[in-house]
Amino acid sequence: MRRLAVAVSLVCVGLLTGCGERIAGTPLAGARPESPAAPTATSARPPSSASASPTSGGTASSLPGVPPENLCALLTFADLPYKNTDPAAPPTEVGFDQDYDQSCMWKVSVDSVDVGVTLRYRKGRGLSIDQANGEYRLADRTLSYRDQTASAEYQGNCVLTMDYAGGGIGIIVIDGTFRFGPLCEQGKHIAEVLVSREPR
Repeated sequence: MRRLAVAVSLVCVGLLTGCGERIAGTPLAGARPESPAAPTATSARPPSSASASPTSGGTASSLPGVPPENLCALLTFADLPYKNTDPAAPPTEVGFDQDYDQSCMWKVSVDSVDVGVTLRYRKGRGLSIDQANGEYRLADRTLSYRDQTASAEYQGNCVLTMDYAGGGIGIIVIDGTFRFGPLCEQGKHIAEVLVSREPR
């Protein structure tokens, strides 16, 4: 599990940009499902290239929606493809990333490999991905992603971002087993669940 934690952290740092700044990354040696280049804030959209620091710029009124009181309560193990988990179990970890207003992780071990999903939410500002290589259209919003399934440098992962509930949300799917379907499709499903439960 510790190996997965380190790897995910390193992937997160390498994939996303925040406020127009590139964040350096390091190849993984182990992984944590919350960390393949954690999505970082841009100032209120548009523009995505603004130079505000991650703690400034953008207000909750910049993006439509009501911020969730408890983002982590909007998703459960029942929404994830992992077998032999308690559907009512709480997230594995909550509040692990202090750079975000809310963060939570669900992880399990499959044949000694940690797989999982993390969410990161920032109120009032959208999130962006460095070198996104695809997008999905979900009703009234765009879900951008960076698919690192075939990366030799990082454990299989997909990082996705979209505007959500008056801010931005990042979804990271880590699955080095590749047993639960295409990683970005897993992330898209999670995004659809979150949109269906978005606070109004």
